Amino acid sequence: MKKAFTVLLTSLVFISVNGQDELKYRRSSLNMILLESENFPRKDLVVDAYYSHPFPDKYNKHDIENKTFEVDKLKLTDSEMIAAGFYKDTLTNPIKIAAAEKVANKLDQKLRYLDDEKTRAVIEPSEDQLTSAKISKFIEENKIAKQIASTWFNRQPDGTMDEGLILERGMYSASSAEIEAAKTGADDLQTLLYDINLLGNTFIIFNKLKFYENEPVANAARVAAKLLADESFKEVPALKQKAYEAADLAYEKFKEGYTVRAISFLYQFDWNKEIAENFKFNYFDNPDKIGNWKNDTLLKMKFIGLGKSSSIVTASIGKDDRSEDDLIKMAVDRNIDNVFSKLQKSYVAFRPVTPITSTEPITAKIGLKEGLEQNQKFEILEFQTDENGLPKLNAIGKVKIDKNFPIWDNRVGAEFEKINDENGNENSTNNLQPYTTFSGGKKAIPGVHFLRLLK
Repeated sequence: MKKAFTVLLTSLVFISVNGQDELKYRRSSLNMILLESENFPRKDLVVDAYYSHPFPDKYNKHDIENKTFEVDKLKLTDSEMIAAGFYKDTLTNPIKIAAAEKVANKLDQKLRYLDDEKTRAVIEPSEDQLTSAKISKFIEENKIAKQIASTWFNRQPDGTMDEGLILERGMYSASSAEIEAAKTGADDLQTLLYDINLLGNTFIIFNKLKFYENEPVANAARVAAKLLADESFKEVPALKQKAYEAADLAYEKFKEGYTVRAISFLYQFDWNKEIAENFKFNYFDNPDKIGNWKNDTLLKMKFIGLGKSSSIVTASIGKDDRSEDDLIKMAVDRNIDNVFSKLQKSYVAFRPVTPITSTEPITAKIGLKEGLEQNQKFEILEFQTDENGLPKLNAIGKVKIDKNFPIWDNRVGAEFEKINDENGNENSTNNLQPYTTFSGGKKAIPGVHFLRLLK
Protein backbone atom coordinates (compact mmCIF):
# COMPACT_ATOMS: atom_id res chain seq x y z
CA MET A 1 0.00 0.00 0.00
CA LYS A 2 1.27 3.49 -0.77
CA LYS A 3 2.35 5.56 2.20
CA ALA A 4 -0.52 7.95 1.49
CA PHE A 5 -2.95 5.43 2.94
CA THR A 6 -1.99 5.54 6.57
CA VAL A 7 -4.79 4.99 9.03
CA LEU A 8 -6.57 7.99 10.45
CA LEU A 9 -6.64 6.87 14.07
CA THR A 10 -8.45 9.99 15.21
CA SER A 11 -11.25 8.97 12.90
CA LEU A 12 -14.16 11.24 13.79
CA VAL A 13 -15.08 13.77 11.14
CA PHE A 14 -17.98 16.20 11.05
CA ILE A 15 -19.53 16.98 7.67
CA SER A 16 -22.44 19.28 6.92
CA VAL A 17 -25.57 17.56 5.58
CA ASN A 18 -28.63 19.73 4.90
CA GLY A 19 -27.27 22.38 7.21
CA GLN A 20 -26.68 19.97 10.09
CA ASP A 21 -23.46 18.40 11.34
CA GLU A 22 -23.27 14.66 10.78
CA LEU A 23 -20.64 12.59 12.55
CA LYS A 24 -18.73 10.28 10.21
CA TYR A 25 -16.55 7.47 11.46
CA ARG A 26 -15.51 4.00 10.40
CA ARG A 27 -18.45 1.64 10.91
CA SER A 28 -20.37 -1.28 9.44
CA SER A 29 -22.43 -0.91 6.25
CA LEU A 30 -26.09 -1.86 5.92
CA ASN A 31 -28.88 -2.23 3.41
CA MET A 32 -32.52 -2.96 4.24
CA ILE A 33 -35.06 -4.74 2.02
CA LEU A 34 -38.78 -4.87 2.78
CA LEU A 35 -40.57 -8.19 2.34
CA GLU A 36 -43.94 -7.32 0.84
CA SER A 37 -46.52 -9.80 2.14
CA GLU A 38 -50.23 -10.41 2.11
CA ASN A 39 -52.74 -7.64 2.67
CA PHE A 40 -53.52 -6.69 6.24
CA PRO A 41 -55.42 -3.84 7.97
CA ARG A 42 -53.89 -0.37 7.53
CA LYS A 43 -51.17 -1.77 5.29
CA ASP A 44 -50.52 1.51 3.48
CA LEU A 45 -49.94 3.30 6.78
CA VAL A 46 -47.67 0.55 8.10
CA VAL A 47 -45.58 0.45 4.91
CA ASP A 48 -45.35 4.26 4.79
CA ALA A 49 -44.20 4.25 8.42
CA TYR A 50 -41.50 1.73 7.52
CA TYR A 51 -40.17 3.81 4.65
CA SER A 52 -40.20 7.02 6.71
CA HIS A 53 -38.28 5.40 9.56
CA PRO A 54 -34.85 7.04 9.92
CA PHE A 55 -31.99 4.91 8.66
CA PRO A 56 -30.00 3.49 11.61
CA ASP A 57 -27.32 6.09 12.27
CA LYS A 58 -24.71 3.63 13.55
CA TYR A 59 -24.28 2.16 10.04
CA ASN A 60 -23.30 3.41 6.59
CA LYS A 61 -26.14 3.10 4.08
CA HIS A 62 -25.11 0.65 1.36
CA ASP A 63 -27.47 1.05 -1.60
CA ILE A 64 -28.16 -1.73 -4.09
CA GLU A 65 -30.74 -2.11 -6.86
CA ASN A 66 -33.33 -4.18 -4.98
CA LYS A 67 -35.37 -2.41 -2.30
CA THR A 68 -38.27 -4.85 -1.82
CA PHE A 69 -39.76 -8.10 -3.03
CA GLU A 70 -43.08 -9.89 -2.71
CA VAL A 71 -42.15 -12.85 -0.57
CA ASP A 72 -45.56 -14.55 -0.76
CA LYS A 73 -45.33 -14.76 -4.55
CA LEU A 74 -41.98 -16.54 -4.49
CA LYS A 75 -42.51 -20.30 -4.66
CA LEU A 76 -40.11 -23.10 -3.82
CA THR A 77 -40.10 -26.46 -5.59
CA ASP A 78 -39.78 -29.70 -3.62
CA SER A 79 -36.19 -30.05 -4.80
CA GLU A 80 -35.43 -26.53 -3.54
CA MET A 81 -37.07 -27.36 -0.22
CA ILE A 82 -34.90 -30.46 0.10
CA ALA A 83 -31.81 -28.41 -0.78
CA ALA A 84 -32.80 -25.97 1.97
CA GLY A 85 -32.81 -28.82 4.48
CA PHE A 86 -36.50 -29.74 4.59
CA TYR A 87 -38.35 -32.99 3.75
CA LYS A 88 -35.24 -35.05 4.49
CA ASP A 89 -36.90 -37.49 6.88
CA THR A 90 -40.06 -39.35 5.86
CA LEU A 91 -42.09 -40.50 8.87
CA THR A 92 -43.73 -43.92 8.52
CA ASN A 93 -44.22 -45.07 12.10
CA PRO A 94 -47.75 -44.12 13.35
CA ILE A 95 -46.44 -43.35 16.84
CA LYS A 96 -43.70 -41.09 15.46
CA ILE A 97 -46.20 -39.37 13.16
CA ALA A 98 -48.51 -38.62 16.09
CA ALA A 99 -45.64 -37.35 18.23
CA ALA A 100 -44.27 -35.22 15.39
CA GLU A 101 -47.69 -33.65 14.85
CA LYS A 102 -47.84 -32.51 18.49
CA VAL A 103 -44.34 -31.04 18.35
CA ALA A 104 -44.96 -29.39 14.98
CA ASN A 105 -48.07 -27.63 16.27
CA LYS A 106 -46.06 -26.03 19.07
CA LEU A 107 -43.40 -24.82 16.60
CA ASP A 108 -45.79 -23.25 14.08
CA GLN A 109 -45.32 -26.21 11.76
CA LYS A 110 -47.56 -28.90 10.33
CA LEU A 111 -47.28 -32.30 8.75
CA ARG A 112 -47.60 -32.93 5.05
CA TYR A 113 -49.05 -36.38 4.39
CA LEU A 114 -47.76 -38.21 1.35
CA ASP A 115 -50.67 -40.63 0.96
CA ASP A 116 -54.41 -40.70 1.56
CA GLU A 117 -54.05 -43.22 4.39
CA LYS A 118 -51.78 -40.80 6.30
CA THR A 119 -49.14 -43.45 6.85
CA ARG A 120 -46.29 -41.40 5.40
CA ALA A 121 -45.53 -37.77 6.24
CA VAL A 122 -42.87 -35.08 6.28
CA ILE A 123 -42.67 -32.01 8.49
CA GLU A 124 -43.38 -28.72 6.76
CA PRO A 125 -41.15 -25.76 7.70
CA SER A 126 -42.48 -23.04 9.95
CA GLU A 127 -43.48 -19.72 8.42
CA ASP A 128 -40.16 -18.17 9.50
CA GLN A 129 -38.15 -21.09 8.11
CA LEU A 130 -40.01 -20.90 4.82
CA THR A 131 -39.46 -17.13 4.61
CA SER A 132 -35.74 -17.61 5.25
CA ALA A 133 -35.54 -20.21 2.46
CA LYS A 134 -37.35 -17.85 0.07
CA ILE A 135 -34.95 -15.04 0.96
CA SER A 136 -32.01 -17.31 0.15
CA LYS A 137 -33.52 -18.04 -3.27
CA PHE A 138 -34.13 -14.33 -3.84
CA ILE A 139 -30.51 -13.54 -2.90
CA GLU A 140 -29.21 -16.09 -5.39
CA GLU A 141 -31.56 -15.17 -8.25
CA ASN A 142 -30.90 -11.43 -7.91
CA LYS A 143 -27.14 -11.75 -7.37
CA ILE A 144 -27.36 -9.67 -4.20
CA ALA A 145 -23.74 -10.35 -3.19
CA LYS A 146 -22.56 -9.12 -6.61
CA GLN A 147 -24.64 -5.99 -6.15
CA ILE A 148 -22.95 -5.34 -2.81
CA ALA A 149 -19.52 -5.80 -4.38
CA SER A 150 -20.48 -3.54 -7.29
CA THR A 151 -21.37 -0.76 -4.86
CA TRP A 152 -18.18 -1.18 -2.84
CA PHE A 153 -15.94 -1.03 -5.92
CA ASN A 154 -18.03 1.30 -8.09
CA ARG A 155 -17.87 -1.34 -10.81
CA GLN A 156 -18.56 -0.12 -14.36
CA PRO A 157 -19.92 -2.17 -17.33
CA ASP A 158 -16.41 -2.52 -18.77
CA GLY A 159 -15.21 -4.13 -15.53
CA THR A 160 -13.23 -1.17 -14.24
CA MET A 161 -13.42 -0.42 -10.52
CA ASP A 162 -12.15 2.22 -8.14
CA GLU A 163 -11.49 2.58 -4.43
CA GLY A 164 -13.40 5.81 -3.77
CA LEU A 165 -16.07 4.39 -1.47
CA ILE A 166 -13.59 2.20 0.41
CA LEU A 167 -11.37 5.23 1.03
CA GLU A 168 -14.34 7.29 2.17
CA ARG A 169 -15.76 4.71 4.58
CA GLY A 170 -12.35 3.42 5.66
CA MET A 171 -11.43 6.90 6.89
CA TYR A 172 -7.90 6.76 5.45
CA SER A 173 -5.80 9.88 5.84
CA ALA A 174 -4.86 10.38 2.19
CA SER A 175 -5.17 13.87 0.73
CA SER A 176 -7.56 14.47 -2.15
CA ALA A 177 -4.65 14.87 -4.56
CA GLU A 178 -3.08 11.62 -3.40
CA ILE A 179 -6.38 9.77 -3.72
CA GLU A 180 -6.88 11.01 -7.28
CA ALA A 181 -3.34 10.04 -8.14
CA ALA A 182 -3.84 6.59 -6.67
CA LYS A 183 -6.85 5.99 -8.91
CA THR A 184 -4.61 5.91 -11.97
CA GLY A 185 -3.38 2.47 -10.95
CA ALA A 186 -4.89 -0.68 -9.44
CA ASP A 187 -2.27 -1.44 -6.79
CA ASP A 188 -3.93 0.54 -4.03
CA LEU A 189 -7.39 -0.85 -4.71
CA GLN A 190 -6.07 -4.38 -4.79
CA THR A 191 -4.46 -3.81 -1.39
CA LEU A 192 -7.68 -2.39 0.01
CA LEU A 193 -9.41 -5.64 -0.93
CA TYR A 194 -7.87 -7.02 2.25
CA ASP A 195 -9.65 -4.54 4.49
CA ILE A 196 -11.75 -7.44 5.76
CA ASN A 197 -13.07 -5.54 8.78
CA LEU A 198 -14.58 -2.91 6.50
CA LEU A 199 -15.95 -4.89 3.54
CA GLY A 200 -16.79 -7.99 5.56
CA ASN A 201 -18.98 -6.00 7.95
CA THR A 202 -21.61 -5.34 5.29
CA PHE A 203 -25.10 -6.54 6.16
CA ILE A 204 -28.56 -6.81 4.67
CA ILE A 205 -31.68 -6.97 6.81
CA PHE A 206 -34.86 -8.31 5.24
CA ASN A 207 -37.78 -6.86 7.18
CA LYS A 208 -41.22 -8.40 7.27
CA LEU A 209 -44.08 -6.51 8.93
CA LYS A 210 -47.42 -7.80 10.11
CA PHE A 211 -50.32 -5.80 11.44
CA TYR A 212 -53.57 -7.28 12.65
CA GLU A 213 -56.61 -6.49 14.74
CA ASN A 214 -56.48 -7.97 18.20
CA GLU A 215 -60.15 -8.97 18.44
CA PRO A 216 -60.10 -11.97 16.06
CA VAL A 217 -56.93 -13.28 17.69
CA ALA A 218 -58.30 -12.75 21.19
CA ASN A 219 -61.56 -14.46 20.25
CA ALA A 220 -59.74 -17.44 18.74
CA ALA A 221 -57.77 -17.78 21.97
CA ARG A 222 -60.99 -17.63 23.98
CA VAL A 223 -62.63 -20.34 21.86
CA ALA A 224 -59.55 -22.56 22.16
CA ALA A 225 -59.44 -22.07 25.93
CA LYS A 226 -63.10 -23.04 26.29
CA LEU A 227 -62.67 -26.12 24.13
CA LEU A 228 -59.76 -27.16 26.34
CA ALA A 229 -61.92 -26.58 29.40
CA ASP A 230 -64.67 -28.74 27.91
CA GLU A 231 -62.20 -31.56 27.50
CA SER A 232 -60.32 -31.14 30.78
CA PHE A 233 -63.19 -30.44 33.17
CA LYS A 234 -66.20 -32.17 31.60
CA GLU A 235 -66.76 -34.05 34.86
CA VAL A 236 -66.27 -30.95 37.05
CA PRO A 237 -68.76 -28.22 36.04
CA ALA A 238 -67.53 -25.72 38.64
CA LEU A 239 -63.94 -25.81 37.35
CA LYS A 240 -65.13 -25.60 33.76
CA GLN A 241 -67.16 -22.49 34.63
CA LYS A 242 -64.09 -20.85 36.21
CA ALA A 243 -62.05 -21.64 33.11
CA TYR A 244 -64.80 -20.10 30.96
CA GLU A 245 -64.76 -16.94 33.06
CA ALA A 246 -60.97 -16.70 32.85
CA ALA A 247 -61.15 -17.04 29.06
CA ASP A 248 -63.76 -14.27 28.87
CA LEU A 249 -61.66 -11.96 31.06
CA ALA A 250 -58.61 -12.52 28.87
CA TYR A 251 -60.69 -11.80 25.79
CA GLU A 252 -61.94 -8.49 27.21
CA LYS A 253 -58.41 -7.50 28.15
CA PHE A 254 -56.78 -8.16 24.79
CA LYS A 255 -59.55 -7.58 22.22
CA GLU A 256 -59.02 -3.83 21.73
CA GLY A 257 -56.68 -2.24 19.24
CA TYR A 258 -54.03 -3.74 17.00
CA THR A 259 -50.74 -5.60 17.18
CA VAL A 260 -47.71 -4.65 15.11
CA ARG A 261 -45.16 -7.40 14.55
CA ALA A 262 -41.75 -7.13 12.93
CA ILE A 263 -39.40 -9.95 12.05
CA SER A 264 -35.98 -9.29 10.54
CA PHE A 265 -33.64 -11.72 8.82
CA LEU A 266 -29.96 -10.75 9.03
CA TYR A 267 -27.45 -11.64 6.29
CA GLN A 268 -23.75 -10.76 6.04
CA PHE A 269 -21.57 -10.24 2.96
CA ASP A 270 -19.15 -13.16 2.95
CA TRP A 271 -15.71 -11.59 2.63
CA ASN A 272 -12.43 -12.94 3.92
CA LYS A 273 -8.78 -13.11 2.87
CA GLU A 274 -9.29 -16.11 0.60
CA ILE A 275 -12.26 -14.52 -1.17
CA ALA A 276 -10.28 -11.28 -1.55
CA GLU A 277 -7.42 -13.24 -3.16
CA ASN A 278 -9.81 -14.94 -5.61
CA PHE A 279 -11.59 -11.65 -6.31
CA LYS A 280 -8.25 -10.03 -7.15
CA PHE A 281 -7.27 -12.86 -9.50
CA ASN A 282 -10.65 -13.10 -11.27
CA TYR A 283 -11.49 -9.42 -11.66
CA PHE A 284 -8.14 -7.60 -11.81
CA ASP A 285 -5.39 -9.90 -13.05
CA ASN A 286 -7.47 -12.01 -15.47
CA PRO A 287 -8.11 -10.87 -19.07
CA ASP A 288 -11.52 -12.59 -18.98
CA LYS A 289 -12.72 -10.52 -16.01
CA ILE A 290 -15.96 -9.53 -17.78
CA GLY A 291 -16.87 -13.16 -18.42
CA ASN A 292 -15.83 -14.10 -14.90
CA TRP A 293 -18.14 -11.46 -13.46
CA LYS A 294 -21.07 -12.60 -15.58
CA ASN A 295 -20.69 -16.20 -14.40
CA ASP A 296 -19.60 -15.38 -10.86
CA THR A 297 -20.20 -17.97 -8.13
CA LEU A 298 -17.57 -16.60 -5.75
CA LEU A 299 -19.58 -13.90 -4.03
CA LYS A 300 -22.18 -14.98 -1.49
CA MET A 301 -24.24 -13.87 1.49
CA LYS A 302 -24.38 -15.86 4.71
CA PHE A 303 -27.39 -16.06 7.00
CA ILE A 304 -26.63 -14.83 10.53
CA GLY A 305 -29.99 -15.07 12.32
CA LEU A 306 -33.33 -13.41 12.91
CA GLY A 307 -34.99 -11.15 15.44
CA LYS A 308 -38.61 -10.49 16.35
CA SER A 309 -40.51 -7.71 18.05
CA SER A 310 -44.19 -6.95 18.59
CA SER A 311 -46.24 -4.29 20.33
CA ILE A 312 -49.92 -3.64 21.01
CA VAL A 313 -51.53 -0.38 19.92
CA THR A 314 -54.45 0.22 22.22
CA ALA A 315 -53.89 1.68 25.68
CA SER A 316 -52.94 5.25 24.69
CA ILE A 317 -55.57 5.90 22.03
CA GLY A 318 -57.43 9.09 22.97
CA LYS A 319 -55.31 9.77 26.09
CA ASP A 320 -53.12 12.50 24.56
CA ASP A 321 -52.84 14.50 21.36
CA ARG A 322 -51.80 11.50 19.29
CA SER A 323 -54.22 9.96 16.82
CA GLU A 324 -54.55 6.25 16.17
CA ASP A 325 -52.43 6.75 13.04
CA ASP A 326 -49.71 8.40 15.15
CA LEU A 327 -49.69 5.47 17.56
CA ILE A 328 -49.50 2.93 14.77
CA LYS A 329 -46.55 4.77 13.20
CA MET A 330 -44.81 4.95 16.59
CA ALA A 331 -45.37 1.21 17.10
CA VAL A 332 -43.80 0.47 13.70
CA ASP A 333 -40.83 2.74 14.49
CA ARG A 334 -40.25 1.16 17.87
CA ASN A 335 -40.61 -2.36 16.56
CA ILE A 336 -37.92 -1.69 13.96
CA ASP A 337 -35.62 -0.25 16.64
CA ASN A 338 -36.39 -3.14 19.01
CA VAL A 339 -35.66 -5.80 16.44
CA PHE A 340 -32.37 -4.07 15.62
CA SER A 341 -31.31 -4.04 19.26
CA LYS A 342 -32.21 -7.73 19.58
CA LEU A 343 -30.09 -8.59 16.56
CA GLN A 344 -27.22 -6.56 17.96
CA LYS A 345 -27.41 -8.28 21.33
CA SER A 346 -27.60 -11.74 19.76
CA TYR A 347 -24.94 -11.44 17.05
CA VAL A 348 -21.56 -9.91 17.90
CA ALA A 349 -20.62 -9.21 14.26
CA PHE A 350 -23.64 -6.91 13.90
CA ARG A 351 -22.97 -4.85 17.02
CA PRO A 352 -22.25 -1.24 16.07
CA VAL A 353 -19.55 0.97 17.53
CA THR A 354 -20.46 4.30 19.10
CA PRO A 355 -18.04 7.22 19.53
CA ILE A 356 -17.24 8.33 23.06
CA THR A 357 -18.35 11.97 23.18
CA SER A 358 -16.91 13.06 26.52
CA THR A 359 -15.07 11.80 29.60
CA GLU A 360 -15.18 12.41 33.37
CA PRO A 361 -17.68 10.83 33.19
CA ILE A 362 -17.73 8.91 29.91
CA THR A 363 -20.81 9.60 27.78
CA ALA A 364 -22.04 8.39 24.39
CA LYS A 365 -25.05 9.19 22.22
CA ILE A 366 -26.78 5.84 22.62
CA GLY A 367 -29.86 4.94 24.64
CA LEU A 368 -33.11 3.03 24.94
CA LYS A 369 -33.64 3.05 21.17
CA GLU A 370 -30.57 0.82 20.92
CA GLY A 371 -31.87 -1.45 23.70
CA LEU A 372 -29.62 -0.25 26.52
CA GLU A 373 -30.31 -1.78 29.93
CA GLN A 374 -28.87 -1.23 33.38
CA ASN A 375 -25.81 -3.35 34.23
CA GLN A 376 -24.78 -3.77 30.59
CA LYS A 377 -21.04 -3.72 29.96
CA PHE A 378 -19.24 -2.21 26.97
CA GLU A 379 -15.72 -2.58 25.68
CA ILE A 380 -13.62 0.46 24.82
CA LEU A 381 -12.21 0.12 21.31
CA GLU A 382 -9.30 1.77 19.58
CA PHE A 383 -8.32 1.64 15.90
CA GLN A 384 -4.93 0.02 15.42
CA THR A 385 -3.38 -1.61 12.33
CA ASP A 386 -3.09 -5.21 11.20
CA GLU A 387 -0.25 -6.92 9.33
CA ASN A 388 -1.31 -5.21 6.08
CA GLY A 389 -1.31 -1.75 7.65
CA LEU A 390 -5.11 -1.74 7.56
CA PRO A 391 -7.26 -0.63 10.49
CA LYS A 392 -8.83 -2.99 12.99
CA LEU A 393 -10.51 -2.40 16.32
CA ASN A 394 -8.82 -3.63 19.48
CA ALA A 395 -10.27 -3.57 22.98
CA ILE A 396 -8.30 -1.49 25.50
CA GLY A 397 -10.73 -1.44 28.42
CA LYS A 398 -14.28 -1.78 29.69
CA VAL A 399 -17.07 0.41 31.05
CA LYS A 400 -20.58 -0.23 32.28
CA ILE A 401 -23.74 1.84 32.33
CA ASP A 402 -23.67 4.10 35.36
CA LYS A 403 -26.64 3.16 37.54
CA ASN A 404 -26.63 6.63 39.14
CA PHE A 405 -27.86 8.22 35.91
CA PRO A 406 -30.91 7.42 33.78
CA ILE A 407 -30.40 5.85 30.37
CA TRP A 408 -31.14 8.35 27.63
CA ASP A 409 -34.60 7.74 26.17
CA ASN A 410 -34.03 8.42 22.48
CA ARG A 411 -36.95 6.29 21.28
CA VAL A 412 -39.54 7.64 18.87
CA GLY A 413 -42.31 9.27 20.92
CA ALA A 414 -40.12 9.63 24.02
CA GLU A 415 -41.61 13.07 24.65
CA PHE A 416 -44.87 11.35 25.65
CA GLU A 417 -43.22 8.97 28.11
CA LYS A 418 -43.28 10.01 31.77
CA ILE A 419 -40.79 9.34 34.55
CA ASN A 420 -40.54 10.50 38.15
CA ASP A 421 -37.75 12.82 39.21
CA GLU A 422 -35.93 12.55 42.55
CA ASN A 423 -38.85 14.32 44.25
CA GLY A 424 -41.45 11.95 42.80
CA ASN A 425 -42.75 14.47 40.27
CA GLU A 426 -43.59 13.40 36.74
CA ASN A 427 -41.26 14.66 34.03
CA SER A 428 -41.02 13.97 30.34
CA THR A 429 -38.06 11.76 29.49
CA ASN A 430 -37.42 14.25 26.72
CA ASN A 431 -35.83 16.47 29.39
CA LEU A 432 -32.97 14.05 29.89
CA GLN A 433 -29.52 14.88 28.57
CA PRO A 434 -29.00 13.47 25.04
CA TYR A 435 -26.50 10.82 26.06
CA THR A 436 -26.01 7.87 28.39
CA THR A 437 -23.41 7.95 31.16
CA PHE A 438 -20.91 5.14 31.83
CA SER A 439 -18.60 4.39 34.73
CA GLY A 440 -14.96 3.31 34.37
CA GLY A 441 -12.66 3.78 31.40
CA LYS A 442 -10.28 6.38 32.82
CA LYS A 443 -7.96 6.15 29.78
CA ALA A 444 -10.67 6.77 27.19
CA ILE A 445 -10.24 9.71 24.79
CA PRO A 446 -13.16 11.40 22.99
CA GLY A 447 -12.69 11.44 19.22
CA VAL A 448 -10.36 8.43 19.37
CA HIS A 449 -12.14 5.68 21.27
CA PHE A 450 -15.45 3.90 20.75
CA LEU A 451 -17.88 1.73 22.71
CA ARG A 452 -19.34 -1.63 21.70
CA LEU A 453 -21.70 -3.80 23.71
CA LEU A 454 -19.84 -6.55 25.52
CA LYS A 455 -22.75 -8.35 27.23
